[in-house]
Amino acid sequence: MVAALAERLARAGLAVVSVDGDASDGIASVLAALGRGELGFTATAIGMLGSGTAGAAAVQTLATVAGVPWFAVSDAPDGAAAAVRRASHMLTFEVVRRALRGYVPQSAETPEARPAAVSLSLIEGAAGLEALFIKRAVIAGDPWSGQVALPGGRREPADQDLLATAMRETREEVGVDLTRVERLGQLNDMNPRTPTLPPIYVRPFVFALPAMPTLTLSAEEVQRAFWVPLARFTEPGVRQDFTLMVAGVERTFPAYRLGDDVIWGMTERIITPFIELIPAK
Repeated sequence: MVAALAERLARAGLAVVSVDGDASDGIASVLAALGRGELGFTATAIGMLGSGTAGAAAVQTLATVAGVPWFAVSDAPDGAAAAVRRASHMLTFEVVRRALRGYVPQSAETPEARPAAVSLSLIEGAAGLEALFIKRAVIAGDPWSGQVALPGGRREPADQDLLATAMRETREEVGVDLTRVERLGQLNDMNPRTPTLPPIYVRPFVFALPAMPTLTLSAEEVQRAFWVPLARFTEPGVRQDFTLMVAGVERTFPAYRLGDDVIWGMTERIITPFIELIPAK
């Protein structure tokens, strides 16, 4: 069971180190190696799998020397993931709940602007919160053709409100049903800043998904969908300027570069204040 859990944590980007023999001997060896500079690793938290007084004391000592939190968990994978998140102060649903509690979003509704909505769908992964993004299909005449975005679109006459718009568009584009999913809150409306774009305002809604859903993409609207850990947006080098030609004029926008994907425009303007609103505490 412990081996399977270690493998699962490793796939989530969490290193698992095993020390054979008595716990006191093991911790002494690790501390000596740290002192000699032989262990080239960094950690946000150090923990133990399973239970035991000697093991807990060893882990606590190592974490104290390393200057990071420590935790102890059972062999249950869900317990391990939750303990890692708590110990390392990762972003969680509870952090978002506290941040959005009492938050008053600003409206950008105007008579000439057509309403639209997007969903910021989150899951709690082993390494913290992750958000769902899509890469839009390339469609002639679509001003957002081929861009990375949040699932969403314009309000239809049958939509009761913009929350219904966000839920309908998410279901149509990626096959995720948000009907019974917890809604964490609403963010500020956004207007396009590029004069060549149509007059609209976009209302973002934040959702907490209990587990990673199966995605069914609309071939007509979406090239692919992918999850991005929110912690990725604060990594060095990810935040960059993005330059492109708009109506024959070169313009530069703030952006996030994630490999071959670039998040810019209204999507960047939604994500950036959200990240700033919910720093890990």
